[in-house]
Amino acid sequence: MKTLKNKKLIISYITLGLVFILMGNSNNNPSTYMERIFKPIYFKNGIFYYSTIISIMLVYYSLKNINNEKKIKYINSFLSRLIVAIIFMAVSAWLNTYTTKIYKSFSNNLNAIYMNRDETSMEFDCEKNKITVKGKISIINCSNEIQEFKIKVKTPSLVKSQIKKDYVILSKKVKIYPRQKRDLYINEEFDYKLKENSIFYDENIFEYVLFNNKEQVIFKGSLDYYFEENMY
Repeated sequence: MKTLKNKKLIISYITLGLVFILMGNSNNNPSTYMERIFKPIYFKNGIFYYSTIISIMLVYYSLKNINNEKKIKYINSFLSRLIVAIIFMAVSAWLNTYTTKIYKSFSNNLNAIYMNRDETSMEFDCEKNKITVKGKISIINCSNEIQEFKIKVKTPSLVKSQIKKDYVILSKKVKIYPRQKRDLYINEEFDYKLKENSIFYDENIFEYVLFNNKEQVIFKGSLDYYFEENMY
């Protein structure tokens, strides 16, 4: 009986560790590892992310098993375990950003670049025969080496239908020093012969490609972004 209890405790601790890891992402892809395992369900008008419910349940029952053996007052009721489970997940997601930066610090190429997605956004403004790409890209060079590259921005579907280009290449070359954080402010104009004489389109863009003569690294968008893109 004691052996069985010990196994339950070990499994519970292992489960908490796995959930902690799976709540992270690679930064190049904003979807958590849990979302990639338990893929969301797509409906006509939206997406259902059930991976979050699975994560909460795994943490909740792990805490319940631990309390059954250890009698910890902070997790001795349904409500307290639920609150702790939600806090555990939020803290896991927050700490995983630092884990990702540490992981990227071991790279000597463009994989060492970390993108602050919360501080990054860009827009396409299309009017007559001119397209303006403007916004801000916030990045960190996590490595000990200088990184140099250019940036491609994915063209939104409605703009792509006008210019027939998958990406727009920004003209400026970026040079970022070791351990440096840079905010790149973009405001560039491109001349295209649009199919319509006058259109205005404004959308936040979420996919970027960093590239140089040796390689390229893609920073994908969220699942919501691709779902909305496929609707057009």
